[in-house]
Amino acid sequence: IGGGTGWNIEQMDAYLDLRRFRRIYLVDLCQPLCQVAEQRFKARGWSNICVVCQDAASFELSASEKADLVTMSYSLSMIENCYRAIDRAAELLVPDTGVLGVADFYISDARAPPEKCSTSGYRCSWLTRVFWQHWFELDHVYLHPAR
Repeated sequence: IGGGTGWNIEQMDAYLDLRRFRRIYLVDLCQPLCQVAEQRFKARGWSNICVVCQDAASFELSASEKADLVTMSYSLSMIENCYRAIDRAAELLVPDTGVLGVADFYISDARAPPEKCSTSGYRCSWLTRVFWQHWFELDHVYLHPAR
């Protein structure tokens, strides 16, 4: 979800032959990025990859399809309705065995104890928290401890 140009999917092929998958979906809202992804996949001959140019919070697949794995790589902080996008991803997962993987930007809560800030216990200083939050907002990336 938030797959953009499809670069991450292309990089996956170096570790795992993508032809082994029955279906891979790339979901992104930006039409120009989706077009780049479609061209990238077509050039590689991957007919099992489907580009879905829809909102991450409300996109539709066929009613019977469930996913074994859903990933969001540095995209959750760019999705305006991030909670609905997470809910939508969870709805798509195979019950009991589906996996949701997220890697994204991070700023900590000023009031939380270090052990609750992250798995490493790192807490951002006031300066880094304020600086990064405003810096990323210039590119419509929304950092907040609740994300």
